[in-house]
Amino acid sequence: MARKVMLVDDIDGTPAKHSVSITYKGSEYTLDLSQENADRLDNALEPFLSKATRTGKKRARASAGDKAKNDSIRDWARENGHDIPMRGRIPESIRAAYENRDQGGESAHSAPYQGSHH
Repeated sequence: MARKVMLVDDIDGTPAKHSVSITYKGSEYTLDLSQENADRLDNALEPFLSKATRTGKKRARASAGDKAKNDSIRDWARENGHDIPMRGRIPESIRAAYENRDQGGESAHSAPYQGSHH
């Protein structure tokens, strides 16, 4: 079962291209924004951010496309007898089995990942 994730701009309801996270006064906010609204936000914040001191490191976050693909891999793995956690890193063996599922590669039921039992 394939899923398509479509982000919708939280401001105007148009298709969104970006998910933006902002921390302000101790609270974290997330907005899905079209390119136009992302540019508007960048322009509005630029005078403040150019004078601000950056704290912490920039973190890489999974895109909506990555999340959708990971959800598809997890769904496929469960449907095919693999024991896979709801969250966290997907084992490379499951990712490879998913990628090769239509190429007559590894059988869906051969050596399913059993997860850690810690």
